[in-house]
Amino acid sequence: MHIGYPYEHEFIALAKHYPKAAIDMCWAWIINPVAGVRFLKEFLMAVPSSKIFTFGGDYVAVEPIYGPCVGSAPWNCANTLTIGR
Repeated sequence: MHIGYPYEHEFIALAKHYPKAAIDMCWAWIINPVAGVRFLKEFLMAVPSSKIFTFGGDYVAVEPIYGPCVGSAPWNCANTLTIGR
């Protein structure tokens, strides 16, 4: 599942309570980077990190995935993990 923007809290609950549910953040960094950072922080407080895919995409071709994976996604993940330390 994607993060379900703007219903991120429901997706956190689904991933927490259902063992086979995992979350894919591929579109979150493009749709709303601020919501993506907030979601990742809240997700990691409630659900095991093995149930989230922070990079990648669900495109047919690999070329459109390059921008978000190399550009904003790694920076946003690093920013999320260092805020509040």
